[in-house]
Amino acid sequence: MKTQILIFSILFSFIACSSDDNSSEEQTLLGNWQQTASFEGGPQGNGLMQINNGRTLNFDIDGVITSNSRNCEGTFSYNDNIIEVDFPCFGFTTYDYEFIDGQMKLTEQDSSCDEGCYSIYTKI
Repeated sequence: MKTQILIFSILFSFIACSSDDNSSEEQTLLGNWQQTASFEGGPQGNGLMQINNGRTLNFDIDGVITSNSRNCEGTFSYNDNIIEVDFPCFGFTTYDYEFIDGQMKLTEQDSSCDEGCYSIYTKI
């Protein structure tokens, strides 16, 4: 009986400790993203607002970025949670980015928003 309990305990520990690859999937910037929320802080800001059919961003493996809010293709590079984006029709912008609960938070580094502003994107 002790042997059966020991075997059951060992078997149960392997099952309980197995990793769920879907929940720990590595986050990557590459791919298609759609803006789902925007935050504007301060007394004039609206706080966190949900956005339906927000702008889209596509980060290609070749360093090309496209967006439904720009009339041209751009280029991007990223490293250490910083994205540098250059759209010839718009200009150069640097963002901080982080992944939170499967979503991407983008914060423009040189924003005129003094009280903190950022956008939330969901992978599509």
